[in-house]
Amino acid sequence: AANLNRDISILQKSTEPDYLLRASMGNKFVLGESGDWEAGFSLGGQYQQQWRFTRQTTAAVGQPDEINGVADESTRNINMFGTLNLGLSFTDEHEISTTSLWLRNTDDETEIFDFFNENRLAGDGLKFRQTRLEWEERELVTNQIRGTHRLGANTKERLPFLNALGFIPEDAEVSWFYSQSEADTNIPNRVQIVSDLFLDENGEIIDQRLSPGSTSADFRFTELEDEVENYGYDFMVPFEFGSNYVEVTAGAQHARKARLYRQTEFQMGYGTESPDATFRGELGDLFSDERLFDTIPNPDPNVGVPGSEIFVNQFEFNRQGADTNSYLAATMTDAAYGAIDWTIADTWRIAAGARWEDYRQASVPWNPYGFTLGEPQVNADFESPPESGNITPEGLAEIESWYFQEDKVYPSVGLTYMGSLWADTFQLRLGYSETAVRPDLREITAASYIDPITGFLTRGNADVRPADVENIDLRAEWFFANSDLFSITIFDKQISGPIEFFETLGSDTTIAREIENAEAASIQGVEVEWLKELGFLGKWAEPFFLQGNFTYQWDREIVIGANAPAVSCEPRDADGNALAGDCVLSGASEYVFNFTLGFDSLDSKHTLSLVYNTFSERLFAYGLPGRADAFEQPFNSLDINYFFYPTDRMTFQIRAQNLLQDTIKIKRGDITTFEEDPGTNIGVRFIWGF
Repeated sequence: AANLNRDISILQKSTEPDYLLRASMGNKFVLGESGDWEAGFSLGGQYQQQWRFTRQTTAAVGQPDEINGVADESTRNINMFGTLNLGLSFTDEHEISTTSLWLRNTDDETEIFDFFNENRLAGDGLKFRQTRLEWEERELVTNQIRGTHRLGANTKERLPFLNALGFIPEDAEVSWFYSQSEADTNIPNRVQIVSDLFLDENGEIIDQRLSPGSTSADFRFTELEDEVENYGYDFMVPFEFGSNYVEVTAGAQHARKARLYRQTEFQMGYGTESPDATFRGELGDLFSDERLFDTIPNPDPNVGVPGSEIFVNQFEFNRQGADTNSYLAATMTDAAYGAIDWTIADTWRIAAGARWEDYRQASVPWNPYGFTLGEPQVNADFESPPESGNITPEGLAEIESWYFQEDKVYPSVGLTYMGSLWADTFQLRLGYSETAVRPDLREITAASYIDPITGFLTRGNADVRPADVENIDLRAEWFFANSDLFSITIFDKQISGPIEFFETLGSDTTIAREIENAEAASIQGVEVEWLKELGFLGKWAEPFFLQGNFTYQWDREIVIGANAPAVSCEPRDADGNALAGDCVLSGASEYVFNFTLGFDSLDSKHTLSLVYNTFSERLFAYGLPGRADAFEQPFNSLDINYFFYPTDRMTFQIRAQNLLQDTIKIKRGDITTFEEDPGTNIGVRFIWGF
């Protein structure tokens, strides 16, 4: 306990303005006298600091006036990144390039959460205060190499032996890539202290002290290591005959993700028999060395060693948390694909293909404190490969608890008509495709995590499986000579086994969710997109334009099914079977609207955009039977962006966000159970190139 960071007093101070520094440079060089070879590089970097303050309010559905809370959080965020790009080309037909990227992001958070819960109501004259100090650092390193090669006339002229491949068209192209990434997330210090607040008759705080007990202070340490590897190649061969142009493409890809997640948690506190002074003072003093080792000479010769010192306080220290909080998880996908793209007389286009994917996922709980055969670090039978044909039913059940594999073929086909109906260019496209939505690594484990936006406790599930999606859409597009465009798309999506969040038993102040596969879902709707210049209103309006899109989804239904928990929106019979009911797919709004009024000056020195976004309410979480569903309320966003270009090498920008000062709300019925005020941000940026 004495080795933990206990310098945790909170200070109040004014924050510094946000600032961002960014620089980049690059060049290209011609190698040799022939000029066939060229090499180039670009190098860039950035340092950014920003402060953010948010206020969240919560309330219980049944007793919003008695069980509620307010959380104030300040965050200092620092972002740094560096990039290095190298390139080498031979004529205009061969190119090899590399990209290296380094990112580092840190958050220094301080939160004070004052709340009443089911054990301490607003009318009791007592309130809880939860103080949280957290430092989180994230780092990503990515390296990629890729190449493109075309056996064109320049290559064959310089490499005559390739003329033997004259049957391959000159526009044939081969491309390949390999990338490897490592990401680390560490929370080397997360401290959470629970205090008791004493209130007067007006609800004002008159006294504060540390809550007694062994769980008043929580110290948590988190380590996350991710490794991602991807590589693949494909080739394209074009054919042209008559008024037909055909491209045949084929290739293969491999993707692998692996994660190690380790969480360690300690709790400490003082027993109720400790002196009252032990529980009072600044946070940094509550667990100081003087408090931890508060001793007096032994007054009782019959206890211990006469004349020795004994502890005045009843200090307790324990390792907390289930051993399943840490885990190992991985996914791997091997794919092969082929496609044909056939254009007939620049009027009809047929694109068809198929993609075969072999997908595997595995996750096992990891107990980093297991050191015996009876309590191992990993308890899974890895010696029996899943492909073995002689696995017993018991062994198969054990394997299925941590391993899942499937391979499928996902087809796609599209038919496009190209003409000049009502516009200079008109396209009408009918498309069908099948794909899969797969869970994230943290979703295929039994571990829990805190949602970073709402603070809700979210539990993963080792039994969650990928969802299959069938898409069909009909899209019409009109492109006009003055850059105007208009498009309308009608779409239908059928989802088998959608991955959803369901509420589970928690408490009035702790909302818990778990991840499960529902049975099926369907989405049907229409999307309209447009860009219209306003010059037709007169010369004064030539710099102005309107741009936006509107999506309306008249069908957003989901069938929960028997495997998922019972929810309030879907009735069930006595045997637990789902009956016909009207459940809405989570995260899907009935409508989404994005609108931009833009201005581009005729001298190209000024641009101004007024951007408005909104959406209708959408389901956030299904409620338990008898408990209302949680819906995220519309958020009306209005932003302004202005750019001034005094010279070709200078840019001046002003940005203002959330001018309407709207808040993020989640409601259950008429009760607002969660609200966050993101505030209004105004920023200035200057860019100088040379």
